[in-house]
Amino acid sequence: MGFNEIDFYGKQIGLEQIDETLKQFDEQARISGSPIVVDFTHNQLTDECISKLSPLILDPRVQEIRFDNNHLTDHGINILCRLLAQRAIPLKALSLSGNTLQEAGVNSVVRFLLSATGAELTFLGLESCNITAQGTAALCAALSNNRSLKTLKLNSNPIQQGVKQIAEFLYQNSTLETLQLCQCSLDPENTKFLGIALKRNNSLLELNLDSNELNEDVVTSLIEDLIFNNKLQTYIGPDIQGQIAAICERNRTLPCNARWLPTYNPDTTLEQRMAALILDTPAGADDTLQFQCTRSALRTGAFQQFCSASPSLSETIASASYSEACHTTVKRTRTKTIGK
Repeated sequence: MGFNEIDFYGKQIGLEQIDETLKQFDEQARISGSPIVVDFTHNQLTDECISKLSPLILDPRVQEIRFDNNHLTDHGINILCRLLAQRAIPLKALSLSGNTLQEAGVNSVVRFLLSATGAELTFLGLESCNITAQGTAALCAALSNNRSLKTLKLNSNPIQQGVKQIAEFLYQNSTLETLQLCQCSLDPENTKFLGIALKRNNSLLELNLDSNELNEDVVTSLIEDLIFNNKLQTYIGPDIQGQIAAICERNRTLPCNARWLPTYNPDTTLEQRMAALILDTPAGADDTLQFQCTRSALRTGAFQQFCSASPSLSETIASASYSEACHTTVKRTRTKTIGK
């Protein structure tokens, strides 16, 4: 089912226009049979406006609200988050970018994320909100057990050392797909922890580290860790000779059900072992397809897909189509199905 967008973008809505705005919303919502997106970006909304907008904020038909670039303070954010926590049907997407939050405002967002309704949010936009390392730590703590958030936008915040808490969150998380940290003054040494997290993380598809002063040592460390990541497909940020871009390209060629073997140890050095990927087969299937690749194969991104698998258990396919001297062996192994 699609979404019906009710667009109030740039309408210069302030306190005096709220009643008319609610009337327009009700008229448009009444004829819509789809979930509703309400866009209040670039208006003159103040804290008092949020209280008067409560019928719209609580409306179960509304699934996404954008309050970007208004004049909300911590008080207004607190009112908004308390209303959102009271919704009968949880909101799916919330964007507050361009509103300056102090510690109290961040704490209000944190309390909402910890509520039953906040726990089902899939999109959170907090760009240019003046969120510091302390605020970042509080957000990550609130998201530590979250299993619904898909997109987190934190661009243009002075996160600095808070990138370490983001890495700790990523290390445990298994649902986030997009993380944007552009122009966040990321601390170089703590940014290395992102790589460690991405060796384990199996969900993140897009990462933006652009416009951060990350030196070559940090980027090299990130590359060495990303070699063992098989999910990241889009990267924006500093690179060395396109190596991260090649890793992302390699990952895009892998089947969506590829994952690391249970025996894979992300802390083992590249020189000591070979990496292994496994393709999950449908429930009840008798066979498991395994990929074993050398370090150079992982780096080049020249993976070939062997999806036309034969029932033959003796099938063995070899490939040597890499720019570096290496090979990949694909083999079938029998797996037992418990209870059958």
